[in-house]
Amino acid sequence: MSVPQNGTQPAPFINPYIDWASELASSKNTNQEKPLFHPVFIREKGSFFDRESILQSISDKSDAQDLLGLFLTSNLTQLLDKDGEASGQIVMIEAHEIFTVWTEWQTQHGMSDDQTLHTELFVYISSDFIERLLNGDLKRFERKFEILDIGPGLSLKADSISMAMAPDSAKSDGPIMAVIDDGIGFLNKTFCTSETSSRFTAFWMQAIEKTSTQTSNVHLGRTLEKKELDKLLKKVAKGEREDDIYRDLMRDIAQPDSHQSLSFASSHGTMVADLAFGKKGDCVDDLDLLGVQLPPESVEDTSGMRFAPYLVMAARWILARAHLMDDGKEPLIITISMGFLAGPKNGTHFVEYALAESIERWRKMTGRRTHIVFPYGNNFETNQVAKLCHGEPLGVLPDLLEWIVLPDDHTPSYIEIRSRPEQLGDACKNFDIDLLPSTMVALRAPNGETLIEGPAPEAGKAIDLMLDNALIGRLYHVAAREFEKGVTQPAMLVFSLAPTADLADGGLLAPAGAYELDVIDASGSREFVLQIQRDDTPPGYVSRGRQSYFDNMKAHLWNHKYRDYTGLGDDGPITHEGSNSALTTAHLLPETLGDSIDSVAAAEQESATELVPAGYSAQGADWSGNQPKRAHIVEESPSLIGKIASGTLSGSTSRLSGTSAAAPLEARHLALMEMTGNDPVIIPVPDKDKARLGDGIIDTPNPLETGQDRF
Repeated sequence: MSVPQNGTQPAPFINPYIDWASELASSKNTNQEKPLFHPVFIREKGSFFDRESILQSISDKSDAQDLLGLFLTSNLTQLLDKDGEASGQIVMIEAHEIFTVWTEWQTQHGMSDDQTLHTELFVYISSDFIERLLNGDLKRFERKFEILDIGPGLSLKADSISMAMAPDSAKSDGPIMAVIDDGIGFLNKTFCTSETSSRFTAFWMQAIEKTSTQTSNVHLGRTLEKKELDKLLKKVAKGEREDDIYRDLMRDIAQPDSHQSLSFASSHGTMVADLAFGKKGDCVDDLDLLGVQLPPESVEDTSGMRFAPYLVMAARWILARAHLMDDGKEPLIITISMGFLAGPKNGTHFVEYALAESIERWRKMTGRRTHIVFPYGNNFETNQVAKLCHGEPLGVLPDLLEWIVLPDDHTPSYIEIRSRPEQLGDACKNFDIDLLPSTMVALRAPNGETLIEGPAPEAGKAIDLMLDNALIGRLYHVAAREFEKGVTQPAMLVFSLAPTADLADGGLLAPAGAYELDVIDASGSREFVLQIQRDDTPPGYVSRGRQSYFDNMKAHLWNHKYRDYTGLGDDGPITHEGSNSALTTAHLLPETLGDSIDSVAAAEQESATELVPAGYSAQGADWSGNQPKRAHIVEESPSLIGKIASGTLSGSTSRLSGTSAAAPLEARHLALMEMTGNDPVIIPVPDKDKARLGDGIIDTPNPLETGQDRF
């Protein structure tokens, strides 16, 4: 069978997820407004901004933060467009980022030059200049700034709302608790000290960005300070419904068709926040809170493509906002019960690095101890991880690995592939920084047509996958990226496929079915780790994505637990190992950089005397951080699912299962430890379960009885 003449794409790409999403959008002939703006995370290489001069010139101005935004954007604009060729704005900055930079600069004021940290910030840069940056046409910018991440393009609509930050004065006594999630019922009584007094010092409702007609900056939703929250609680006390208030707020800031998580009886963020710091009858009940509700559009995309910028901006804002509460004296504990599957899993995913580096910045400035807790992941038995290493010629094995892409999938599907050395049958735990030129790949469509068979594309390039003269996918070779000395994200191959169904006419489509896949190293010295990225639909959202998975003849052995043929053979390519979330390996970063970020798993009470990993709780691998820190009891019996938590509205209850419930339990445990100094009762874990449960299991107490008044 002849191999299609699939050509290499010479144009540089931002990252495979963004590039392929852009290709899919353009294929539908959608008239997206121009220019598009990309959120770009940048870091000074030297001291580009004359911060002392800027602070001195605006320190006594009532609109100091707006003026700072103007200084930042004008300096960056001049650097990008030195010759004044652009028409219209090419750089904008978000109001919360201005606040974060303002707070960092003020905190570092008076420090010696060797103590002052290089400025980092998210800015929005027009797509025309992003293309020029990628093509290497703006060397003067690259001499002054490192580009750490580029997010997907956005068409920014103008709005009349101004978003200058004017935080209420607040002082915290005890740990500060924070949550970043979807659908957080911040008016719920579990987050109040009285009927009309919120425990939240501030709450950021993120929504898709708009531009302010008053300041020409970007605003991403709106912030509610405690005074505003208390006014809303007074409305509730007078009889107004909580969910009506949520809808009114979302109507003002979000897109008309945005998902409304707080219109449902239960919401993920409310349950997570309640388990972490809701009123449960212990000393956590009265701690001060910060919260960020992510844009629903970023949560809906479970691949993480739209998730990263908002999450990192949220954490940066929380760190800066907490500083105003206590100058860094008390510990800060942040729960983020979200994640995605595929990634480098060695601490070098942008989100992991950016969060770890942000925490370290504030530790250096103030000494603050910060904890971020992630769930370990729920993909133990989803068949999304495989390993390939064999001496047979490319694509000739009789039982090739199959990539099952489901019908009626309205989202693209992705596989990430990385290599590691293998010697004498034992693979190195570290991935290759660069893929060997001898890397060969093969992919056959469900009808048997060969989409590609031969060498992988060169680093930084891609190959189109054509079927019947139609584009259905693309194979990318993503080059290694260095964030700082000792922190380099390894190179990878990424297979991307178009959706198998689409409600809009004209979009790219790929056939559903079993795609035969093979990857080898012609030199015979490499093992390849393959991970399918999440593209399912989160609970409560309109069903669009259907999760693809791996299949193989050795993936249908007898499973004694479930009494069916879903067991994996030890000598088969599909594995449970490495099924942990891609955001759970920051502890592998050098020195102490990632020590403040932990992940926790879920345990199940199988009998009165035996605790086992919950059926979904992920398993670590030698290349993915080995194991979680520890586990919490989430499933109290095989038939009693999840932990009781508050529903969206005050007085309602729901149940939260998964490692998403374990993460807030760990956050609560950390707060209790900080406040009481009591050592927890840690239940030991047998060696065979440590890859799934960590070094111990904790049963976080929950003394509040169901139905008991919360104040």
